[in-house]
Amino acid sequence: MSQDNQPLWDDVHEALSVHEQEAETLEAFEQALARDPNNARAWTNYADMLSNLEHDEEALAAYRRAIALDPRFATAWVNMSCALTRLQRKAEALQAAEQALAIAPNSAPAWNAKGVALLSMQRRREALLAWRRAVALDPEYIAAWYNISEAYRWAHHHEQALSAYGRALALDPHFAPALLGQGETLNALKRFPEALQAFDRALQIGGQLARTLQDKGIALQGLGRIDEALDVFDRTLALENTDPLSWISKGSALLQAGRDVEALAAYERAIEIAPGNSYAWQGKAETLQRMGRGGEKEAFDAGLRALALRVAQSKIPLKAFFARLIHHDVSDAMHLTG
Repeated sequence: MSQDNQPLWDDVHEALSVHEQEAETLEAFEQALARDPNNARAWTNYADMLSNLEHDEEALAAYRRAIALDPRFATAWVNMSCALTRLQRKAEALQAAEQALAIAPNSAPAWNAKGVALLSMQRRREALLAWRRAVALDPEYIAAWYNISEAYRWAHHHEQALSAYGRALALDPHFAPALLGQGETLNALKRFPEALQAFDRALQIGGQLARTLQDKGIALQGLGRIDEALDVFDRTLALENTDPLSWISKGSALLQAGRDVEALAAYERAIEIAPGNSYAWQGKAETLQRMGRGGEKEAFDAGLRALALRVAQSKIPLKAFFARLIHHDVSDAMHLTG
């Protein structure tokens, strides 16, 4: 493998990664590769760029070219594993990560990639162990800390999630995804003032604007600042008008404000976009029940639709669930589904 031009490659990769024009970026890489076609790191950098641009098959071919040039270049195996995971080629992704670990068993990025591949296969406990191994090897490896925090958040282990987000943010206070996840965890704990601070910091940094705005609106609603929450939800919908969760959030705030007719319209818009969203049906049921529209039957029917969408995926005490349905207590039965 030629390494004579390595400083050039590092400079090219850093400078061109910020180019606004995809064609110029790729052309520059291709011209450099034509001059030095046997540099495995250069092929890996080129593959990374292709992957970022979602030129997936070309990226995989470039990773394989790098590996053909240097089969023991662990970085190429690691990055190819991540690309394969994104393509849902799960078994291949895990195999690539394990190949990287066979070459570099103490590589934190390789353990992180293995964790990501395992998570895609729903092997959550093994994924968490892999990420913990990554941070044990490199306590400053922020990607693994972020993955650990997300795993805990999705498992509803909120305090452990906050601790891991804290580790990630201690390494990079401007890491917007960690600020967003921290805020969402604080929302789940109903620690709305702290959540609002996290979302405001994330918005100052940028990234995932619509999602961050939606979560900020939820925090404002939790604080009882309904008008501000509705303004934020409207900003979110101006960015992504077909996001059902934003319509559901707006419906919830409108319902809390006593604007039942508008709330119903928001929930029905969410149902139009995503007929399989149980939370939209639940919101519709609660709104109809409060409005008394069409008697109890229409609200009950909407609640049943929500339950039908959720019950099969929930671990619930069926005896208690059906007892509540027999008594037409849809709202109480819904709480059993989580």
